[in-house]
Amino acid sequence: YHTIDTTYGGGFILGSSNQFSRMDSATGIAWTNPMPSGMSFQIALRQLSDSSFILAGDQLITNFGRQILINKYDWSGNLIWSRNFGESGDEYFSNMLLTDDGGFFISGTTNSYGALSKAFILKADSSGNSTSMPLITSSTNSICSGDSTALTLPSGYSYLWNTGDTTQTIYATQATSYWAELTSGG
Repeated sequence: YHTIDTTYGGGFILGSSNQFSRMDSATGIAWTNPMPSGMSFQIALRQLSDSSFILAGDQLITNFGRQILINKYDWSGNLIWSRNFGESGDEYFSNMLLTDDGGFFISGTTNSYGALSKAFILKADSSGNSTSMPLITSSTNSICSGDSTALTLPSGYSYLWNTGDTTQTIYATQATSYWAELTSGG
């Protein structure tokens, strides 16, 4: 099996390359479902506080490449909803963590934003709704010697750039990597 987790009230859920099951500690197998077609071996299966289950991984989607697939199932194994997350490149699932608000974090890597693979974290509520990650916008696409470009983050956060600046916008004068930590009230 590729993933296992305990369930509320006793028992556990198991996920393998071809199926996932809920096992009851008293009666044995409660149900077994086939794994979604084309899902990779890197998966996570967790029970939410409302007794439903989230199955997450990545899956090859025709004409779109690999995308993150998140399915929600009820206590009896019936599909409630299914969501795909991805852009123009390939997204690969890594891990899933449950959050105190009933939602979850999904982590992985993406090739959708340039030639190099980048890490991503997706925050979703218990219905699979997610807001996109805040992005840095630039006033120009390149920096020439002696010039600068404004790098701006969305409003509504506290900011800490890797340069030490704490403002929403900084002015970059060197060709190097720039990143920021954003903190919101939530």
